[in-house]
Amino acid sequence: MPQPTRIAARWEAKVTEVPPYAAIGHAAALYERGVASHDRGEYTAAEKLWRKAAEAGHSDAQFDLGALLHERGDVDSLAQTEELWRSAAAAGHPHAQYNLGILLHPRQDEASVAEAEKSWRSAAHAGHARAQYNLGCLLDDRGDDASVAEAERWWRSAAEAGHIEAANNLGVLSDERGSAEARHWWHMAAEGGHLGAQLNLGVLLYEQGDAKSAESWWRTAADAGNADAQYNLGVLHYEHEGDEAVAEAQKWWQMAANTGHTDAQYSLGALLAERADPESIAEAMRWWRIAGGAGHCEAQYSLGVQLFGHGQAGSLAEAEMWWRKAAHAGHLSAQYNLGVLLFQRGDARSLFEAQAWWRVTADAGHVSARGNLDELAKHCPQELAQP
Repeated sequence: MPQPTRIAARWEAKVTEVPPYAAIGHAAALYERGVASHDRGEYTAAEKLWRKAAEAGHSDAQFDLGALLHERGDVDSLAQTEELWRSAAAAGHPHAQYNLGILLHPRQDEASVAEAEKSWRSAAHAGHARAQYNLGCLLDDRGDDASVAEAERWWRSAAEAGHIEAANNLGVLSDERGSAEARHWWHMAAEGGHLGAQLNLGVLLYEQGDAKSAESWWRTAADAGNADAQYNLGVLHYEHEGDEAVAEAQKWWQMAANTGHTDAQYSLGALLAERADPESIAEAMRWWRIAGGAGHCEAQYSLGVQLFGHGQAGSLAEAEMWWRKAAHAGHLSAQYNLGVLLFQRGDARSLFEAQAWWRVTADAGHVSARGNLDELAKHCPQELAQP
């Protein structure tokens, strides 16, 4: 059966909405009146008041007015948003610095990414956890040792401030190094409701032999709709004997399969095929066709096996199609079986191609393929010339 899966969370791209800072002076009074209007749902009045305060240089008003305009989403409003957040960021407003980075980074040109990094650094140094997290992601993506080390430092700062995405990423980083710290960080993120961390912690516990605790975390994530956790629960129950365990495995794999999880689709098909009755095999083939169409090699191979067994011309042609897909993706058994199918066809071109596929599998250590090559050379020497 396939093994449990692990995922890592990455970028955060939600703009910050925060309570206003305390302020003083005439601009501050305008700003506070705007906040009161906004709280009452009087958005036009709030916009007018915040504009006046923003023009007077009030950074909170610049930030909140930018957020109000950002929600509209049209080109002109977004341009005004960027201008306002630039002004607030230049005045040292950490939330504006963070949001400015959110606007700039997706543009992906060198200048915008560099400016986003600079803006996130300013906010990160001011203790902004989301900026620390995103700065860490940006550095981690560079991949060099120095950048990854700095990414870790920023993620630690964010995680210690309660940022669960940063805690999950620290868990992934620690696990890649074989560090016991992975459990600490994933537990922190999992307790905070991070589905990926719940999944990851379950995998770690499962690998350490604590299947009961793994099941508990996977069930939490699965109940929240995490398809990987649903799939893993299926694997866990399938390992146990008895009709009840198999029924539970089928339930979880069915849930994950319905979301498009290809490993679950394949495994559900394998479970159904074991029943061997025509209805179950037909349902198994339906799931394998779905998974195979999405590129799942085991599903493609298994579907080919079922079709080949039918022995009919149409079924053999479809078996060949699925085995070719899996063979080109490097599936050893599909490569070998494709050779068998071609050999049985018997014409010179097919024999030549069968030989080519068996050589690939023989080079990978497939014993039967080596024997087939020897027999092919003995009995069909003429057909093995290039057709």
